Amino acid sequence: TSPATLNGEFEQELIFWEPSMQHSEGPDSSWDQMVKEVLSSNSGEYKHYAFPNPVKVFVKSFMDTNYDELIRKTPTLLQNISPTRKIGFVGAPTKPRSDIYFTLTEAVISRLGYLSHPKTGSVAIGSQQGLANLQLTLEVRRQNGQRIENCIYPSCNSQGHTAWRTTACERGEPWNLTIRMAISPDDVPGSHIVMSIADLPGFPFALCWMPLWTDGAFITDGSHCLTLYQYDEYTSSMISGRGAYLGLPWQHQKRTDNAHLAVLKVQTYLCSTKYSQDPTILGLLKWKNQPLGSLPGLLRRLTFVPEIEIVKLLPEVFDALFDILVDSAGSEEFEHLVFDDLVYVLQIVYDRRFKLSPLVDQYAESRLKYPAAAACIVRTFNRLLSNPTDPESSQKLRSSLKVASHLFKFVGVAWTQQERLDREGNRGSRRRNSFMNDIDTFFKSLDRLMTNSNAVLIGTKTLIVQHIHTWLPELLAIMPPSDVLQIAINFVDSCRHVKGKLILYVLILIIHLSQMDAINFPEIKRTLRTHTIKWLLPYWGKEEVVTDQWKEQVRLCCSVVAAQLPELGEEGSEYIPNSTRASS
Repeated sequence: TSPATLNGEFEQELIFWEPSMQHSEGPDSSWDQMVKEVLSSNSGEYKHYAFPNPVKVFVKSFMDTNYDELIRKTPTLLQNISPTRKIGFVGAPTKPRSDIYFTLTEAVISRLGYLSHPKTGSVAIGSQQGLANLQLTLEVRRQNGQRIENCIYPSCNSQGHTAWRTTACERGEPWNLTIRMAISPDDVPGSHIVMSIADLPGFPFALCWMPLWTDGAFITDGSHCLTLYQYDEYTSSMISGRGAYLGLPWQHQKRTDNAHLAVLKVQTYLCSTKYSQDPTILGLLKWKNQPLGSLPGLLRRLTFVPEIEIVKLLPEVFDALFDILVDSAGSEEFEHLVFDDLVYVLQIVYDRRFKLSPLVDQYAESRLKYPAAAACIVRTFNRLLSNPTDPESSQKLRSSLKVASHLFKFVGVAWTQQERLDREGNRGSRRRNSFMNDIDTFFKSLDRLMTNSNAVLIGTKTLIVQHIHTWLPELLAIMPPSDVLQIAINFVDSCRHVKGKLILYVLILIIHLSQMDAINFPEIKRTLRTHTIKWLLPYWGKEEVVTDQWKEQVRLCCSVVAAQLPELGEEGSEYIPNSTRASS
């Protein structure tokens, strides 16, 4: 029945279904396709299961990103509620998590089937086996054969199991059961799952196993087909404390000569902020162990890694990149490769799915400990700006300009650390001069680019004008506010010859400068207002031909004046003639 919803609350009468042996007409034929996912039917048909009395549930919806906080704020309604974590991540993970989801699909055992055996090759199951009450027992063990205690959770409100048993089913009927395994990250490498199948009430007749850790990484997500071995004294024995089954191939390789081999179908899914399944990420995190000469290729492959794999291990990825950058300082090849990777990772910040900006800020402020990285980043920026019309360089330059606010945050934090080290060691004046020259070169290169009339630079110019106001506050960690203002003044002066829509972006930039807290000092603000009068002069006043472009310019000029209005002094009179002519 349709629920009556009121303020996110509704009462729902539940409909129960059971497998049907024949096609149903009428109300029983309208079953939801989801029923097929949770309840198998040999005929593919279902019918209503009649309860003596209707079963009703009351549902109330809540909205909160933190379920612990929600339960704390709503103790009456949510008392003793067991939260169920989503299988997968919603955006960027903010809390440590290491959950392994394991789905038992079905045991495929045909009537002519046989089990594998390491000595005889195969053993017929035999027709005497009814296989009407198949039950699987599952354990998680360490590499040394020791069981991992209480790590298996069949539901969100259950206690942890050391050995978990399924419900019974008959041959050909799937289990389709998903469990969560909460294994300590330290235990995951080398751990494995061992499973045995019994036909109740008899003893186990088959076993299989699956490693959770292969080739230095967690096993790949998805479906797996496991070989079922005969359960006997050989396959179930212990050798040096380890199960003998660990020496047997775990994965079924389908061939024409083993079509009737019994197998177990399962699925795995990893939700972890500790481990990754991507070989590039794993190689990056262990970059010092990579073969000689393989690191450049590894860094180039990072830009092809799925975003979620980077998001899950974002601080570790940043650490590895900065570690390589500092270790290879002075090498143009490595500085460019790491810079490109930093830009790729930072581009994920602007993906609305992840909302990473606070995490990146937190990393820069509390975890970034690479003082030498500041000079490397600025040097690489300058190399890109040295040839802005080159197709390859211009594409990389535009990408880096979009994330330059975070790059300069890294530069500011790293340089502050470098200066602290230099003061403690009573050294570094030459290093500071070199670094400040690089900063000066960077912004003078921007000024020259803005005066370049080459049409291919229009997109680059637009990006600079749109974003430069977000970079300037980060420079306060490097230079005094008066120098930051002078950089802004020089840049706007270099924009005096821009045309078209770019004029509007320049005027918006002036609005941002007028509202910038980083230079909110009386003397500095006075200097800015003085220059603003000169900057606005060409863009408003009386015009012979009134165009939409001119109207937008006048509107934005008025917005600039409005932004400065609370602080205007005598210089405010300079705006009156142009504002009067513009409105006449």
